[in-house]
Amino acid sequence: TWNTNKLDHMINNTLTNLFNTKVSVFDSVTKTKDNSHMRVLTLRDVLLLGNQYKDQIDHCRQFSGKETYEIEQHYKDCKRRLPVFTTSVLCGDGVKDITQLNNILCIDIDEQDNPGMDPEKVKDDLMTIPSVFYVSKSVGGRGVFGLMSIEPTDDFKGLFNLIKNQIYYVTGYIIDKSCS
Repeated sequence: TWNTNKLDHMINNTLTNLFNTKVSVFDSVTKTKDNSHMRVLTLRDVLLLGNQYKDQIDHCRQFSGKETYEIEQHYKDCKRRLPVFTTSVLCGDGVKDITQLNNILCIDIDEQDNPGMDPEKVKDDLMTIPSVFYVSKSVGGRGVFGLMSIEPTDDFKGLFNLIKNQIYYVTGYIIDKSCS
């Protein structure tokens, strides 16, 4: 069962502190094994990177949701060339070397798990959840990712499952399990 007092307790950080959180940014999803392709930026700076990659993101969106194998592969290749970041952890020597846990959870809601969803409605619905402090369309433009303030925990998977169930209960949306 969901305990709203626990949610209220989890929301104890200011937006300024959240956006100043240090996160790891990798050149691409294929270059996350070591720190030679990684840099550390504030979450604010990472989110602003989207402006630098706007043309590439728009190019990727042209191929999102297309039905042929070739177009799907082009979309995946396009996405692989974009930088990726870790909001929940700061990494040392690659993505598997966690040096710091952050109090931010990234959630991903996509059409694969939520057929017929309207990304703009999902964004609006997510922003009604008190701990959600940022939402945006995904690279493909057909899904949404959101950032939530969480209380640091040793049981990340348990907290993720609690939040996943609450978001489903409140909004009806299924969070992509890869976020856990």
